[in-house]
Amino acid sequence: MDTAMLDIEASNLDANFGVVLSAAIKPYHRPVELFVNTEKWDDSKVVKKIANRINDFDVLVTFYGHKFDIPFFRARLLHADPNLVLKPTLHHIDMYYVARRALKLHSNSLETLTEFFNIKGKTKLKGEMWIRATAGDPIGMKYVVEHNKYDVIILEKLYDTLKDYVGMIRTI
Repeated sequence: MDTAMLDIEASNLDANFGVVLSAAIKPYHRPVELFVNTEKWDDSKVVKKIANRINDFDVLVTFYGHKFDIPFFRARLLHADPNLVLKPTLHHIDMYYVARRALKLHSNSLETLTEFFNIKGKTKLKGEMWIRATAGDPIGMKYVVEHNKYDVIILEKLYDTLKDYVGMIRTI
């Protein structure tokens, strides 16, 4: 099965109030592919490109993607083009739920997990940079895209660490 890590960064936590700023797709043990929204208020072009690339895979691995990345992205995709959908056979592994089910830590955050497993590379969330990126500031956007890139890199390492605990996977 062709597997990829996915993470999106958005201007808001709700899809009817925000847009996709960037998406990082990391095919398993291959380089990161970045999709950056250059249209500021309209993410339809980048969302269509992301969807086409996602549909090349059999399995997507996310972190808290079941509650954020996938529903947010699906809403933005339907807004951009109701005829373009994520393929129904696409499987989804959410490492947040894998960790929550398999481990007993004080928190199931990506930061806690990467610290616990000594996975380097987690960048801090800086709200100011998201505000700047949303306003079209290139420095803010560069920060968000770099954060996005490193999230899929560390997600792959977390997946490698916990993949024996995945168990049942579900479709999108």
